Amino acid sequence: MNERDLRVLKNWEKKQKMGKWKYIAVYGGFFMVLILIFRNGSDYFLDKLPSNFFTIQNLLKQLVSSALGGLSFGLISWFMNERTYKKLVKNK
Repeated sequence: MNERDLRVLKNWEKKQKMGKWKYIAVYGGFFMVLILIFRNGSDYFLDKLPSNFFTIQNLLKQLVSSALGGLSFGLISWFMNERTYKKLVKNK
């Protein structure tokens, strides 16, 4: 087992202590904010803001789609990290 594998094990053990749902909330929420900033920032700087940009319906649509993306990212990253961790522990 090399140094990188040991760092991965230690890092994931720390994150596992958060618990699955707190991990998903933190990292999925961070991903959600990045999606919102990137989507809206690119629209703003490319002068492609829709006329209904500041309506409640549009804001809810963006929040829901970003939240689903964040939830998906959190779940996928949790299970991928768990699989990698178990594989490394097994090979240890």
